[in-house]
Amino acid sequence: MLVFMQWDAIAAQLERALRSVGVPPLVLRGPLVQRQKVLARFTESQDVEAAVLLLSLEHSPAGMNLVCAHHVFLVHPMHAETPEEAAACEAQAIGRARRQGQQQTVHVHRFVALGTAEEALARPGRVAAAQVAAKAAAMAAPLGRERERGPSG
Repeated sequence: MLVFMQWDAIAAQLERALRSVGVPPLVLRGPLVQRQKVLARFTESQDVEAAVLLLSLEHSPAGMNLVCAHHVFLVHPMHAETPEEAAACEAQAIGRARRQGQQQTVHVHRFVALGTAEEALARPGRVAAAQVAAKAAAMAAPLGRERERGPSG
């Protein structure tokens, strides 16, 4: 399971919350060697304690192939200069799991808090742009399937 967020403060809160319910997430931090070990543990381990990987929408290493994941969680809409830039970052996050070699359906889950700025960021046009970008990524990787749930379901 890949869990994407944009801000370190949210990552820290998610890490604490997951640990409090007995789900210790893996987090990419520290020097390159340490980050490589975390990625190897996530991609190669069947251990329940290596089942959740917290990643940044903005600062995840380029080219990561995480086809071992079948669920992608976008904790909040990406905040960017333009809706297209935000959609591209979200599509790249989804593309970490939805790429050549993926044999399973990739489920994308988006979280939006009603009555907040997130609601405006996740308006249908914005979500549609992200879905178009994700479909373009899917065409580049014909194996596997993708199902995305937007703010309405």
